Amino acid sequence: MKKILPLIVIFLMSMSSWSQNDSDKVIGTVYDSDKQALPNVSIAKMGSKKSYKTDKNGNFSIRAKANDTLIFTHDGYMQSITPISGSEEIVVVMNENLLGSKNKIEGALGLKKNKDEVTTAYGVIEADDLNIANSNNNIQGFQGKVSGLNVNNDKVYLRGIRSIQANNSALVVIDGVISTYEYLQTIDYNLIESVTVHKGANGAALYGSQAANGAIIVKTKKSLSNVKSNNVGASKEDVYKYNKRLKVKVSNTTPEYISEFEKMDSNTAVLENYRLMMEKYASSPSYHLDVYDFFENTNDSENSKAVLNDVISSETISGEQLRAFAYRLTEQGKIEEANVLNNKILKKLPNDVKSYRDLALGYTQVGKGQIAFNTLSTFLDTDLGETNGSSFKTITLHEVNHMIQKEPSIRTNDLASHNIIETEYDLRIVVDWNRDDINLNVKIVDPFTEFASAENPITRIGGEFSGILGLNEYVIRHAKKGDYYVVVNNDSDVPESITYVKVTTYKNYGRSNEEKEVTTFKLEPQKKDQVIAQVKI
Repeated sequence: MKKILPLIVIFLMSMSSWSQNDSDKVIGTVYDSDKQALPNVSIAKMGSKKSYKTDKNGNFSIRAKANDTLIFTHDGYMQSITPISGSEEIVVVMNENLLGSKNKIEGALGLKKNKDEVTTAYGVIEADDLNIANSNNNIQGFQGKVSGLNVNNDKVYLRGIRSIQANNSALVVIDGVISTYEYLQTIDYNLIESVTVHKGANGAALYGSQAANGAIIVKTKKSLSNVKSNNVGASKEDVYKYNKRLKVKVSNTTPEYISEFEKMDSNTAVLENYRLMMEKYASSPSYHLDVYDFFENTNDSENSKAVLNDVISSETISGEQLRAFAYRLTEQGKIEEANVLNNKILKKLPNDVKSYRDLALGYTQVGKGQIAFNTLSTFLDTDLGETNGSSFKTITLHEVNHMIQKEPSIRTNDLASHNIIETEYDLRIVVDWNRDDINLNVKIVDPFTEFASAENPITRIGGEFSGILGLNEYVIRHAKKGDYYVVVNNDSDVPESITYVKVTTYKNYGRSNEEKEVTTFKLEPQKKDQVIAQVKI
């Protein structure tokens, strides 16, 4: 759970215009919540290692331009992130990170938090104050109970309805588990004990960027999140505890054609027979990549390149086969070649958001950061649907801000301020797979053996899980020391359902000492709970 996150930043716009002779100089003053000047505040531009300090009167001067973003930090205060919008003078108010109040409100995972710990605007609706019985609608019963709360089309908006199409409704959390408005409507209103409303983008202090539009936290009299069909009465910790052996092991049977190739006298003969059997194995999800790997494993780069050229020139190879091949090339650091395949995938699957993402991430590694940014940032304010849209945007938000931090020269003029967030994590794990007809039910098991997954998106130690079919992400800002495991299931009984998985792990994500590792796995069907990766913190 995030304990230190951006707070309220107040901009006082000066009447004078931006100076032409000194257009890269920004001045301002930092105050605490009592309007007292705050000295020794550290100020840095996002993406820059250089920092400045406020003087004894809280004043500062820094070289920065319009659309740069300043980060203000001070011990004992909540970090503030301030985009420069073109004003000559900036006034920043920083709130203390207070502890000790006895008043409790509902927070992430159903845990009680001190009101002073939760630095967002909030309101609490008790069961007796709900009008649900009269309206026969759980959500309509919230109307008029908290200032600034509006109900429209059975959804809650906490900052006004900016667009009917845009997905800017508040996040729904029921008994500590992220849920949906549809499910909230199915709950017997007599079971609702209270509703805690966290307003504004700072609701992310509890649930991350997916709560940028606020959060509606519903507590029931009967803990719905702790009741499962086979775990009645079990605690959340018990329900989401991984009890099987954790040892990395990925084993695959050798395909018949590879066994035949191994018996041949030369790799020239293997390449010739590979091409002769293309039609026979046209429907095989792994034929081309298996042969490519065969040559790579025998250090025959000439023939492996010939296989790659066959794949690039083919018009019959499926998008999922191309994606598996692109995974392997990315793992090998052959980014230009992977980008060629990702371009082909995009042409075959133009409505698949993952295709755009794969290509954009490839562009970042070959000096095309601006194109990558323009491509990915487009999705942040695009309606992608209720089911998968918010999860994909969460992942995209991390990657767009990561681009900005790594390449400060990227022009971000069109990026809305609410899409600029701090994206430093001790650990980030991204799991991609090449098939959209198979759900691998990915689990990330932490050192305390609790697993994060689609059904348990927030863990007790602060891990956050997001994902759509074919793309899952796990992030944790302050990782506990120990081993983290990636567990997947390919329990399909269809022989052709071989699936390729790419696991990308980042240690110190977004920091100067970031470490990245990419590994690709071939998963055969009818194999459950395969532990495919281990990350040590």
